[in-house]
Amino acid sequence: MSALDLLHLLVSGGDERLALDPQTGCNMYGYGPRPAASERALSSSTASSISGSAFAAVQHYHRYLLGESVARGETAVYQAECDGLRASLLDCIGCAASSGVEVLLSPSGTDLHLLATLLFRQPDAPLFTLTLEPSETGSSVASAASGSHFMAHSPSGACRLPGSSITSGISNATFAVRDDAGCLRDEDDVEDDINARIAAAIESGHNCLVVVTDVSKTGLIAPRLDTVFRLRARYGDRIDFLIDGCQLRLTPETIRAYLAQGFALAITGSKFLGGPSFSGALFCPPSLAKRWRDRELPPQMADYCAPAELPSGWRARQALPDRANFGLLLRWHAALHEWQALLAIPSSEIERTVRTFGKAVEDRLRHDGAFIPLATRSLDRHPLLPSGSDLSYDAIPTIFPFLLNRRNGIGTLNAVETRHVFERVARGGPNVPAIRLGQPVACGLRHGEKVAALRLCLSARLIVDASDREGGLVAIINHAMKALDGVAMASCGFSVERRSIAA
Repeated sequence: MSALDLLHLLVSGGDERLALDPQTGCNMYGYGPRPAASERALSSSTASSISGSAFAAVQHYHRYLLGESVARGETAVYQAECDGLRASLLDCIGCAASSGVEVLLSPSGTDLHLLATLLFRQPDAPLFTLTLEPSETGSSVASAASGSHFMAHSPSGACRLPGSSITSGISNATFAVRDDAGCLRDEDDVEDDINARIAAAIESGHNCLVVVTDVSKTGLIAPRLDTVFRLRARYGDRIDFLIDGCQLRLTPETIRAYLAQGFALAITGSKFLGGPSFSGALFCPPSLAKRWRDRELPPQMADYCAPAELPSGWRARQALPDRANFGLLLRWHAALHEWQALLAIPSSEIERTVRTFGKAVEDRLRHDGAFIPLATRSLDRHPLLPSGSDLSYDAIPTIFPFLLNRRNGIGTLNAVETRHVFERVARGGPNVPAIRLGQPVACGLRHGEKVAALRLCLSARLIVDASDREGGLVAIINHAMKALDGVAMASCGFSVERRSIAA
């Protein structure tokens, strides 16, 4: 570690998604390892630049890690710091160390899907996994949930063939919550589809794993939680569930409620929290930890895991080579900085900020002819929470997806044109701040053309900014309105007749 500077470490220990383009100095999401204070940052559904305060905290932590590694050795330091990180994550969700909840660490949300899938697979039966459509989760999730390599480079630096199997006996299918036009499907129809696939898989001798996304790229819970509890009651121990909470738009109370129901829950620090890309953790409830404690992992998982990233005493650690991923620690340190700042704010104040911001954005998208709000659903977690529980701020949307109208409101920009707008505003210009939104999400066809939605997002950092000073809430709303002004102006380069960007 002593030979690696901070900026290098912040983009190390992942896969090619973290690699910096030598010309732009940015990764595939368009971000570098340094703060970018001039951005209008509303992109937390995809990625964010590290904040100035988080970067300062990481600089201090980096110096500490350097000194400790020289004094004690990298392996010992990495184990101790991973243990400390686990304790900090449990503290953030309000779980005591004695609760029996275990925490597994991983470079990214996709890596977590792979790790969890392999741990859920029992040696005596094949596993069928069912995941949400890639446009609402991620392009590599289905590969990871089929027990396959999903990128060309692993966190260890090894080269692998994407799609090649790590182990046999795992198959995957996906389910859709939107139709071919991007409209929401009836939830009863979605449940019928899922039930039919699970029934067929169990009939053929498979155990099943359903990944429940809370929340998706466009702000959905899918499948609905009523469906999840009915499936569990119907199929018993032949079915398991993984909660994909990688956006981390969840309160500690909601996370604890999922764990109390026996669900494993995956999070990352790089979406809502606004930490640097690539920091994952899996909360494992006591009942599941008991099952997984003696589970083995395939040898090829040495490409993805180090022993310190799994809980002490787990058998799977024995087959993994000692390796220290200090980039993972640094990125999580930045994310924890943001999470702890958010948790210091009273929930009532967070709720007021989220609700007021959301109303302003929704009103603008609904009444401005430049935009078409994409249909979403309420964030209904009533089946999970105790009867009579008050709704918290995570029941209020913080992702606002929208399509772009052509000039004069005639027709919709297609997916290619929307991508051009996204890239144009992200570049900014002389005296024009860059506008960072969530990457375009494919949303079916309109008028025979593929369309995509942009996403304006509220992050933990913006909520903290709103609370830090008088007038802060008005400032972040104005920040969002100016970003939408810029997007509307950029989309004016398209007309009904001409489908290329205006000079």
